[in-house]
Amino acid sequence: MFDQRLILAGHPALLLLAAMVGILISFWLYYKSTRWGKKLKIFLGFLRFASVFLICCLLLDPRLIQTKSREEKPLVTFVIDQSKSMSLQLDSPATLAFWQRVNQLKTDLEIRGVQVDFLNLEGKSPETTFSGFKAASSDLDQALKSGIQKKSTENLQHLILFSDGVFNKGYNPADRIYSVPVSCIGIGDTTPIVDSYIDELTYNRQVYSKNEFEVSAYVSSMGLSKEEVLPLQVRLNGQLIKESMVRLAPNAPASRLDFTLPGQNPGVYLYELSLGRVAGEKIPQNNFSNLYVEVVESKTRILLAAASPHPDLQAIRSAAEELDQVELKVVIAGVNPIPNGPFDLVIYHQIPHTSGVGNDLMRKEQWDQQALWFITGAATQFNALQNTPAPALVKIKGLNADLARLIPNPSFRQIDINSVFLERLPELPPIAVPFADQQLKPNAEVVFYQKIGLIETERPLLSISQSYPKRALWTGDGLWSLRMQEYSTFGSTEGFDSWMAQWLQLLAAKEDKRKLRLYPSKSEYQEGDEIKVKIEAFNDILEPMFGTTVALELSRKESGWSNNYQFTLSPGQDDFNPGPLSQGIYILKAESMLNGKLEKATAKFIVKDLQTELSNRVADYENLRATALGNGGIFYPYSRWDKASDEIKKLELLPLLHTEETETRLIEELWLLLLIIGLISTEWLIRKLKGIY
Repeated sequence: MFDQRLILAGHPALLLLAAMVGILISFWLYYKSTRWGKKLKIFLGFLRFASVFLICCLLLDPRLIQTKSREEKPLVTFVIDQSKSMSLQLDSPATLAFWQRVNQLKTDLEIRGVQVDFLNLEGKSPETTFSGFKAASSDLDQALKSGIQKKSTENLQHLILFSDGVFNKGYNPADRIYSVPVSCIGIGDTTPIVDSYIDELTYNRQVYSKNEFEVSAYVSSMGLSKEEVLPLQVRLNGQLIKESMVRLAPNAPASRLDFTLPGQNPGVYLYELSLGRVAGEKIPQNNFSNLYVEVVESKTRILLAAASPHPDLQAIRSAAEELDQVELKVVIAGVNPIPNGPFDLVIYHQIPHTSGVGNDLMRKEQWDQQALWFITGAATQFNALQNTPAPALVKIKGLNADLARLIPNPSFRQIDINSVFLERLPELPPIAVPFADQQLKPNAEVVFYQKIGLIETERPLLSISQSYPKRALWTGDGLWSLRMQEYSTFGSTEGFDSWMAQWLQLLAAKEDKRKLRLYPSKSEYQEGDEIKVKIEAFNDILEPMFGTTVALELSRKESGWSNNYQFTLSPGQDDFNPGPLSQGIYILKAESMLNGKLEKATAKFIVKDLQTELSNRVADYENLRATALGNGGIFYPYSRWDKASDEIKKLELLPLLHTEETETRLIEELWLLLLIIGLISTEWLIRKLKGIY
């Protein structure tokens, strides 16, 4: 749609005055003249009238207003729950029919002028033909939020969720209010079936060499008419090593079965569990489960020494608890004694202290053998801190403090800071930092800078030495507030805890002099996760080498499967991704010629098949109904597809009108200036050719 109009700085009646001025001047010049013929006088008079009229009009500052309007179609997003639990509700023929119906609904809506797109639980657009129910978990809330976020710049008017209502990750969507109406189509059967399944396994993922370890298996059932006794078997490398009987009763809670498995030599082991089937059970997928155990020689020992109780201690402790291979001991001055060493890392919290409390916890004679992390605060004695191996000198300039946010140093490469933590950093609160000058010691670098207000400074907030053993310095008071605010804003502490775990592992790590190194981003993945292994190559003075080709062999321990790859290192391109992998224990071997010598490296990681999707076999329509009613949508079971599709096609979906208005001052238009000059020049030229000036 296009519209335009002309506006003037004065009243439109002034255009008549401008025309009268042009007519009078033309009449005065040419009406009584007898030098030209009648037609020539009329033509010359018109030229003079037109030029004078246009000049007078420009004095009114005319402006041309142009309005362009375009209509944006309404958008409806189909959110498809492609989790494994859906495969229990739809077999292959039913899945094909489901996808055909969904595509037909899409076509019907498009005929009405509605845009339709698809998103899966991961916030990605699935293929035009459905590829199957493969997701290992169901986070319905995140899928709906992702659909809204991705289409925030479009005319999104409705979300339609196709799901069985079963979720095992994130928030219950029935408890959320979304900014876009949500309708739900319930897939599956809500009628309880006869089933027994391994609901949950609890065990230590990391155990010491040769030590036995405990496993607790929770076995659940539904639809039983009588008590059943089923065998639970455990196999290692295909051999039966344990068998116990579990008793299941009708309408009873999950049965817990505790048993002990023998210790092994250092390595990663896969134990396969299988549960017997009850009478009438038709789908046995959830009667199997795996547990992975890493057997290690010893744990990494960390000592957290503090002058007094502080919320920072709990923040660090909570993150360290996520690391099975870490043993963290907390010592508070005057409360408990220091346990026997040695330690791989010692954290001094507000030590040295202004009052001297806790200074006796410092063991200077051990500093050369252990990594140190100094965390400062309001009670830190900064003058005494200068006599420690901290990687920076801090000179206090006053009693005032600044409020600073964390800004990552992009050139810091000792670890890849957790991406979730980086994404959430802008939403985390500033922390108090001393008003001071900091001077990095030789061989030290910044991990986080201070951002004060809108200014990104070069003052370190967290710094670390590049040599071994590591030394680090945190110059802020309020580390705990980052974790607390993350939970308040995002409902989890995933970002902070993951980063803190990375940081503790970096500090406690022993010096690695290998020329070729492999670092999986995680030790455990779930099926469907993106797998990344960082590859590094170094010369004799441990400088990074690029342009090096690395030969890789990836193998799965249980099946004998293997595949070979070639990978070339380049700046910013050091992550190897083998693509999606099925469950199992994987060994990655690397070889490369570095400085004329063949260097080798090995890494292990686990891909797990998450079984929670198969533990609940019954569709949950109540969640879907509550989600739809709470968000202005409709709910129908898939069994009433015809009615559901009719109601969806009747939804009030309105286009969005976008209007753009532009204003042009005619006095600034070159073409109009050239027109006036052309009229005057033509008149002048004709008069000159006729010999009359």
